[in-house]
Amino acid sequence: WTNLEAQESKLAEELLQLHRTSQELEASISSIQNQVPAAFASLSDWIDQQKLEIQSLEASREILLSKTGLAAHVHLLVDGEACPLCGATEHPNPITFGEEKTKLDEIAAKIEAAKSTLDAATNLSQQLSGQKIRQENHLQNLAAKEKDFADIKLQLQTLIEKLRGKHIHSKESLTSLIKDTDFS
Repeated sequence: WTNLEAQESKLAEELLQLHRTSQELEASISSIQNQVPAAFASLSDWIDQQKLEIQSLEASREILLSKTGLAAHVHLLVDGEACPLCGATEHPNPITFGEEKTKLDEIAAKIEAAKSTLDAATNLSQQLSGQKIRQENHLQNLAAKEKDFADIKLQLQTLIEKLRGKHIHSKESLTSLIKDTDFS
């Protein structure tokens, strides 16, 4: 009887701790999910959008790099002479290197910021996956402990009912009966 009660008490304490951990995991998962900007339905949507933004910015950078390469040849243009690239003899608005360099620096900064955001989103996604795996394992452990707890309660209840059928209604009366039996 005492053994079963001790097991029941121990399992009840373990279940309480498992429920606390379960709440902590839920809070952690919720916290991670709340870090996703409102414009996105999920972390994966956010990550996909960041990847697309980086691709777009890199394409713009490539175009600017090409223009910057052309800007290096602007000094060769002479009014009245054909452009080696397009053949035009008038050159009213040639590319300026400084202007293109500024745009290139701006795009490079945007790419770095987008990559940093992508890294942060990817990190959150990994944390979320880890927490969900922990939660799944935890819920399995919780279910197993709840089954063990129910089994112990049933064993204890069955024992108490059997003892009551023999007119033993408390641990004290059982202890007394055992002592009397040992001395006889």
